[in-house]
Amino acid sequence: VLLIMLLAGYLCLSNKLNKQLENIVPGPTPWPVIGSLHLMAHFVKYPFEAFTRLQKVYGSIFQMQLGSMNTVVIHSEEDKKEVLVTKGDHFDGRPDFKRFDVMFGGDRRNSLAFCDFDKLQVARRKMMRAHTFPNAGGEMWSKLDKTCKSEMTHMVEAI
Repeated sequence: VLLIMLLAGYLCLSNKLNKQLENIVPGPTPWPVIGSLHLMAHFVKYPFEAFTRLQKVYGSIFQMQLGSMNTVVIHSEEDKKEVLVTKGDHFDGRPDFKRFDVMFGGDRRNSLAFCDFDKLQVARRKMMRAHTFPNAGGEMWSKLDKTCKSEMTHMVEAI
């Protein structure tokens, strides 16, 4: 009886929250526990294709629940630019996933890619940029290009 009451309470609360989100951002109605992950099941090879299909139904901005995590999917280039550049400070936080605890010792600030955006991360990325993202036409780019060509030649000869 207690389990049934808890499940009923969860479903009612979940339904209420989903109704509130529908008023803000459209999106598919999630199932309990798995959210909208079932919609991605048909796209085994390329799961992101589900977002393209859902965009045709809900528009270029829609919400989706992936497991217990609410997400917003931005599909158009114009909207991506607004979210990432114009209003980047509103969207710079990252969700807390269990894998952060496992991979980064409980502190996602130990990661360059998955951390929240702050002054420390700006300094780290600036320091690493020259070694990881060479500018096209620069010395590091030429060095990387030469190495890639050499490796490709070696691979083709081996085949």
